[in-house]
Amino acid sequence: QNFVLTGSFAKGKKHWESQIESQGGNIQSSVGKTTNYLIQEFGKNDGSPSEKELKAAKYGTKVISISDLEKLL
Repeated sequence: QNFVLTGSFAKGKKHWESQIESQGGNIQSSVGKTTNYLIQEFGKNDGSPSEKELKAAKYGTKVISISDLEKLL
């Protein structure tokens, strides 16, 4: 599974990247055709979709929260 993280997280991106990689997942720097999940902390933006969110919509990438990621792992 391929993951992209966007925004800031209470435990930091590196923490979540290592959690994903320890379970066999891959970290990508940007959303593309092979991205399975875009992980973001909801409620932290100004209401306008980010570039990564727009790409996720274009490619049909599932957008999930950290709590959703915890359930996946």
